[in-house]
Amino acid sequence: MPHQRSQWGFTLIELLMVMVIIGIVAGTAVIMMASNQNKSLETFANQLVSWIRLAEQEAMLRPVTLGLRIQSHTIRFYEYQPDAVSNEYHWVATQQAALRPRRIPDSIDVTWKNKPALESASESTHPQMILLPTGNITPMVMLISKKHDAPRYRVIGKQNGDVKSEWIDAN
Repeated sequence: MPHQRSQWGFTLIELLMVMVIIGIVAGTAVIMMASNQNKSLETFANQLVSWIRLAEQEAMLRPVTLGLRIQSHTIRFYEYQPDAVSNEYHWVATQQAALRPRRIPDSIDVTWKNKPALESASESTHPQMILLPTGNITPMVMLISKKHDAPRYRVIGKQNGDVKSEWIDAN
């Protein structure tokens, strides 16, 4: 009577197949995660363009001079208004619901290209970009990146009011 062996374990082919499947799944997950990070930057850049366009329309419809300032990870819009007592003009945070302050996600950095940030406390309400009732804006370029990473998107505003976002090719 031949001796029967009990077979325990896996063959080498089975182990290799499992390793190949795990490698494919892991590779796909890494690609999807990188794609999602770029997608969040693209979404934020497009939102920023939409907010600026909304402010442009608001400035033309009301008519009022508006300003935009990015400070402490918040985007704020301001109105240039006269003081009720002295009749001197100054920047005041807008009360329009559509132009309410917007929080920039903690994982995203927004920086002005070739534009010094006004940092002193006395100038904390001075905008970095002005939107006029004529439809003109301060020409600007904002760079959008993940924290501690190279910029991936830029938001470009031309003097004629044209605002767009575009991908920055890393090559």
